[in-house]
Amino acid sequence: MRNRKKGIAGKWSGESETTQLEESALALKIYNQRLLKVRIEGKDVWIKPDISFMNLGANELAVNSTSMGKHLKDAESLASYNAKGFIEFEQEVFDFLQKQSILPPSLMVTLQEIESMKGAPSLRQAKMDMQAIQNEKAKEIISLYASLDRLMEKYLSHPEKPDLKREIIRLKDKIEQHEKEVYNHYKDYLRLKSEVYIQKSSEIKNLFKKFRSQLKREIDQLPSDLAKVQQLQHINDLTLKFELAIDVFYRQKNKEVNSVLDFQVNYLEIHAMMSNCVEFFCKSAEDRTGRVDDKIQENKAFQAIFGRVPFGPEDQEYIDKFISPLIHQYSVSQNNTEKKFWRSRGADQPSTQSPFTCQN
Repeated sequence: MRNRKKGIAGKWSGESETTQLEESALALKIYNQRLLKVRIEGKDVWIKPDISFMNLGANELAVNSTSMGKHLKDAESLASYNAKGFIEFEQEVFDFLQKQSILPPSLMVTLQEIESMKGAPSLRQAKMDMQAIQNEKAKEIISLYASLDRLMEKYLSHPEKPDLKREIIRLKDKIEQHEKEVYNHYKDYLRLKSEVYIQKSSEIKNLFKKFRSQLKREIDQLPSDLAKVQQLQHINDLTLKFELAIDVFYRQKNKEVNSVLDFQVNYLEIHAMMSNCVEFFCKSAEDRTGRVDDKIQENKAFQAIFGRVPFGPEDQEYIDKFISPLIHQYSVSQNNTEKKFWRSRGADQPSTQSPFTCQN
């Protein structure tokens, strides 16, 4: 996830990974929040995509573990995407939980305390500022992306016209100027939230415990209502994963070797639990795509055995000792260190090496 055109070992040829990721982000943003007509089974259907994404490093350079001791920081554009993506992810989880009518008012109060981080006053104003600039710029940015889409369609039909290319570049620059204002507020808000979270982490963890304790009491009072018990258990499992995910991200544990994929795994699982369409794509390392899938399968195996989601070091130790080797043995990935490995069972390996291959 980093620009290696001028890498540690000299100049790299070809397009940088950062540029490719920025172009992928542009492709997603160009259709986001726009009313679009699509044809499904012969019928015209109007849709309005609600797209959120993040770009997170998962290789040696991302976690400062190279033999040369170098650690390349994320490009500024990726830091912007990740600040906005994380805040949107966090807000979507809180919105999902607050819509669960099965939860009693007492649980909603606890949930609101978690969301506000015990009512930190500095966060309220920062959030209002962020939302204000987002609302101010939203319509204009969507309109500019629609214009960019039309220009790109013209360019595909007439690539020989230099004025079209210049107009596309001019329009992209204009969009970037507007977006930069929005992204800066997201980054400021995330920076402030991280500071507050670390200061109040023990209080926030206690609130999560209180929430699940209240949830357990609700479950115990409904022994015969299996449907409601399953709903409440689902909410319990989701909040466990959510607590882990935000702790990893706020503390930047995803930049540590042993935790580099933990946030991605929880992000994917939580979105799936909210019935959202979610995808993971590793730009250049099929092995890491395989490792993410392995970790999800390990969590599901643990849940099938114990009837609950894994939470805490003891559960992870059990997974590492008993479940991971079995999942790993026949997976597309044969590397437990989260790094690219020359014998990994990825799509870039000859099919004669292994009957197990993956396509990305």
